Amino acid sequence: GFGQGFERFDVPRFANSRSGEETVAAAREMLRGTEDSDVFVWLHLFDAHGPYDEHECCTARYYTGDPYDEDDIRITAPALPRWDRKIRDEEYVRALYKGEVTYLDRMIDDFLSAEPRFRDGWIAITADHGESMGEQELYWTHSAIYPSTIRVPLLIAGPGVPVGERRAEPVCNYDVGRTLLELAGVAEPGDDEVFPGLSLLDSARGTADTENPRFVIGEGGLSAGVMHERWYLVLHLHEKRWGNPGPSRRHQTELYDLDSDRWGIVNVADEHEDVARRMRAALVTWLATPPTGGRLAGEESTSASAAADVAALGYAADEASAIDDELIDPDCDCAACERWR
Repeated sequence: GFGQGFERFDVPRFANSRSGEETVAAAREMLRGTEDSDVFVWLHLFDAHGPYDEHECCTARYYTGDPYDEDDIRITAPALPRWDRKIRDEEYVRALYKGEVTYLDRMIDDFLSAEPRFRDGWIAITADHGESMGEQELYWTHSAIYPSTIRVPLLIAGPGVPVGERRAEPVCNYDVGRTLLELAGVAEPGDDEVFPGLSLLDSARGTADTENPRFVIGEGGLSAGVMHERWYLVLHLHEKRWGNPGPSRRHQTELYDLDSDRWGIVNVADEHEDVARRMRAALVTWLATPPTGGRLAGEESTSASAAADVAALGYAADEASAIDDELIDPDCDCAACERWR
């Protein structure tokens, strides 16, 4: 359903992904003949995913030496990337990732600089997830709901957008769409029937609601979380004995102080039991409440080929989804739940 609503849509034909250079070239080709038109362009660059590629223009900025030197081993078994088990220096893998990001920066710069009308338009840059670089012993992946995965940047620039302003409040995808439509004059302030979400222009005027907690559910319904002010709580909904991250117990609770621990590494639930109890109760209530509202996405595809494509991109769980009508029983009397009554 990704292509719905677009007049022109281009995806890799014979592979699950392609280089940023190829994607930018395809986007430029699609723009031919639209020079006198207003356009909305969505450009999805995929390079900063494992396996990380070495780029001659970028990787050397972050690493020098021999990453395969058997006499100088600086990597542990959990950090060995699945795509190259011969690497002997963990910092080389980090450099590969940094090089991928720098490469993408160059691709985006080339694309925007080549279109004069983009200088007068609105540009939003964000990501669908972050990447774990060893936090929680998660290496080179985005398979959990810890901060390194779920806290991603958002940049918006253009006419009417405050220059140089930085904010820390969370933003939903709906909010990004709403903001762009309002900037373009398609949606009017306060008219919620056109498109859901909260315009970030409202936030600039000090009318945004930034006090409410934000909730998240991990892939396959394995875990859920709630973020509020300085705190982030993770609740594991099912026992997990496999994969990366490692094992977790059913209804295990973790609490992180993001002011002092921005990546969520040190579990402080024991030291702040009152905070953990309050946030856990709010999360359980949210999980037990049926969802409301409509859908903007297209119809779900359950074909074997579609599932294989998604799995190849790293977006499928290792087993069937555990999400059903009841993610957790609010009255569960297991030992892990009883502790937080």
